[in-house]
This record gives sequence, structure tokens and C-alpha cells, in this order.
Amino acid sequence: MTDPVYRLPPRRTGTALYGLTLAQLALAGTGLAGLAAATTLLPGRAGLLAGTATLATAVLLATVRVAGQPLHHLLPLLIRHALTRDRHRPTTAAGAARPAGSPRWLRGLDLLDAPTGQLPTTDGNPPMLIHHRRTGALTVVLDVRGGPFTLLDPADQHRHLAAWARLLAQTARDRSTLTFGWTLRTHHAPPPPLTPTSATRPHRAGSTRGAAGDAGQTPLASYRHLLADTLLQHHDLRLWITVNSHHARGRRPELAALDAAHALITRATTAGLTVHGALSTAQLSAEITAHTDPHRPSHPADGGPARTPNAPTRLPAGLAARAGLPGARDTPVPPAPEPPTFPTSSTSPASADAPSAEIEARWDAARVGATWHRVFHIAAWPTSPLHPGWLDPLLHETPTARTLTVAYTPIPPPTSRRRLNHDTAALDLALQIRHRHGVRIPTHLTDARDDIDQRDAELSAGHPELAYTALLDLASPDRQALDTATADLVDLAARAGITDLHPLHGRHQHALPAALPLGLTPRRPHPAT
Repeated sequence: MTDPVYRLPPRRTGTALYGLTLAQLALAGTGLAGLAAATTLLPGRAGLLAGTATLATAVLLATVRVAGQPLHHLLPLLIRHALTRDRHRPTTAAGAARPAGSPRWLRGLDLLDAPTGQLPTTDGNPPMLIHHRRTGALTVVLDVRGGPFTLLDPADQHRHLAAWARLLAQTARDRSTLTFGWTLRTHHAPPPPLTPTSATRPHRAGSTRGAAGDAGQTPLASYRHLLADTLLQHHDLRLWITVNSHHARGRRPELAALDAAHALITRATTAGLTVHGALSTAQLSAEITAHTDPHRPSHPADGGPARTPNAPTRLPAGLAARAGLPGARDTPVPPAPEPPTFPTSSTSPASADAPSAEIEARWDAARVGATWHRVFHIAAWPTSPLHPGWLDPLLHETPTARTLTVAYTPIPPPTSRRRLNHDTAALDLALQIRHRHGVRIPTHLTDARDDIDQRDAELSAGHPELAYTALLDLASPDRQALDTATADLVDLAARAGITDLHPLHGRHQHALPAALPLGLTPRRPHPAT
């Protein structure tokens, strides 16, 4: 018996006319219409020049790409960023109190305390529901831990993937599910301070420091570099589900959302995940702070010395203790990041006077407090056959703190069938056009027929389709570190087969909330199986 082969379908872009998008065809039609109108309304050479300029401008807008982005997409972003950048800059002077109210990027959300006992929580507080004001939807966030997937045998990895596929299918069949997904935040453990050694002790007065003393610094620097390379990583996994409150069927929407979360817990447990419970309001508040401003220094109320939220409270006892091996000495316990003064019930989740509450927007980054963010969109996934651990480089090797969010949106079966019929007709038309004009047929069109047949068989067997999208957020203390981490991230993504990783320039302030475990997914996810 051969091992299963995993494939991710290509992104649905372009039309049958040589892969041109609707926007490109509309621009070309506008240019031709402008040429015809100019030559008709303006006499002589002036009309011809005006019409030619209109057509050339439309063609350039439709075909030219700048930094991987089509020009007709980039220009509206530039104009929008120039008009709205002042709205996303902090207006409160340093040291002044922030006016009461919610940050603009979280004003559409309310945190609700669910009845105690409906779902377990790790801190004993009532479970939390996120209420989306615009749609009325409710989101529940779960604290989840994965297993040692990388260490499993290939057969066990395939079984775990099959169990995860069942979780996706069962959740997608629930009519009340609007969207669901997972958010993985990875950050390094705090570096341990070293005890003084002979290489770092001060020399006594009158002693002569020779070349041997200077050479003692080289082993110490090498040891520090070794410790930095072996720092442990913390992976915080959150599984969340957003439920349509209008499908409560006469029940309270809160209870319907909790029932959907309970069903998701059962499916996740069956799939081999460990679910510790739902997040409470206080936990989500700390979660938002840890995601948006992990480099924020604390502000002691009693005038004590400021410290960073990741500073350890005790010296580490070594790699064994940091790895949690039995019999090792105590490990350092980093204090939890101090959350802003978030409300506890039925109010906006960010009405505090925290200095990191607002997002400062730049074209190529966004800053929250002392942390710089850059959000990427995985525009295309690998189309070649994949093995179970194909995403390991992107998951386990992180240049800096990063958050990976993957959101799934169930597609109704009638919509899936219409899309399948549309894709079949578009493929036949594209092949006919290329055969008629003697144009080479690209590989993705050659394999598209098999993909369509497989989709047809899966839909006929009752399997649902899911639209999905993925956002990846990098967080660094300064711009230089962010640029370095960006270059490393591009290399790691290429090792995983992801070569179409787009930074969302001009939209980082809007994409950052969508990368948090809040259920704020983009409106147009990637339609695929």
C-alpha cells in the first residue's frame, strides 16, 4: 500500500482568455473605449494622440507589476495610504493620559462572559465570547497543544493528518459555522544571563593583560552564540471558531456558540490534540498584548525599575531544566505580560490607557508600542506533491517572534458545484483558444483536468470544500531587526515550497488584527478544496 499524496490546489485566478483577470480585461476595454471616444470627439491628430495615450495608460495599468504587485492594485493602495496615514498615528503626547475609548482597530468587537460551567477554562474564570458588532457573529477561542507530530513515524503522521481532515470536514458541515481556524504564535525563550567566569572577572590592579587575556573573550563569545542558537521556542496554539448567531434555531446565540465550541473540542481531542479549555477575558487580554507588543517594557506603579515582560525571575539551571526534563533544577519562570486594562464583560476589549493600544501605520510596517510588525499573505501554496512535514521549516525555524494564522471558510455545496462547472467551462475554453492559435499549453492547465475530476468525485461523495487563507506576522523591536527577519522568513518559506509570500504593504495596520486569534478573517479567502 502506497503512502497518501497531499496536494494543495492552485489559486483560482484569471479567466480563460490567456489567464487575464477581470480587472485586466476591464482596463483593456476602457482603453479601447477611450481610444474610440477620443478619435470621434476630437478632430485630427489631437484625438488620435489622446486616444493612444488613454489606451497606453490602460495597458500599462493592466500589465505592469511593481514589487510583485499589479500596478492597478498598487496605485489604489498608495492613494489610500497617503490619505489615511495620519489617522493611524499616535496623537497623544508622551506621558499624557490617553483618552478613554477603544482603539479603532478593535472597536467592532465586544467581549462577553459566558455562563460559568459551560466550557472549562484554565484559570477558572468564565469562558469568553467575542461578539462581532457588524455581523452579530460570536467567536470562541480555545487553548490547544499539539503532539510530537515531527517525531512520529510516517504511518502515524498520515493517521494524524487523516484525523485532522475529519475535523475540518465535520466542522465545515455545520451550517452555523461561519469560519474557523488556528493561530500559532512562536517566540524564543528569554536568554539566560551567564555567571561570571575567569574570562569576565576584572583584573587586579597592577596586573598585565596580555594576548592570552584577550583571547579568553573568544570562547566566551562562542559560548554565548551557542546558547543563543539553542534557546527553546514557545509555541502558543489557539483554535477558534466563529458561529453565525442567526442560525441559533430559537436558542440563545451564546449557547449555540458554546455548543459549537464543545463539538470542536471533541473533534480536536479525537484528532490527537490536547485542549486545555476556552480562553477567559483576562487570558485573551494578555494574549492581545503578547501578540501586538511583546517588547513593551512594564511601567511599575510604585516607581520601581522598569523591566521587560520576558525577563526571567530566576537564573536557569541549564538546558535540561529549560527542556523540562525530570530531576532537573527549577527553570526560570518568565512573568506573564502585563495586559492592558481590558473590560471583563459586554464592552470593547481595549478601553484601557495602555500606550500600545493604537497602531501606527507605515507603508512597509506597522508599530504597536515598542514593537514593529510586518504581515505577509501566503498568496500561493505549493502545487507539487507534499510530504506530511513539508511545513516544518516555517513552523520550527523562526528568526523572530511570529504569528501564523490559517482561517477556513466553509463553502456551501451549491456554491461548490457552481464553481466546479465554471472551472470546467473555463478550462475547456482556455484549451480551445490555445489549440486554435498554436500556443503552448502550460503545465498547470495540463494537470487541471485531473484536479477537476477529483473535485467532482469528492463533491459527489459528500465531502465539503473549504476556502482558506493564511497570514504571517513578524514582530521585532526595531526596523533593522524586522528587515533581517523578513529576509530569513523568505528563505524559510522557499524551503517549504512557498515562493509567493507577499508583504501587505499599505495594509499592515488592517492585516495585523486579522492575524490575531479574534476571528477577524479577510473577506475574500482563497477558494480551494
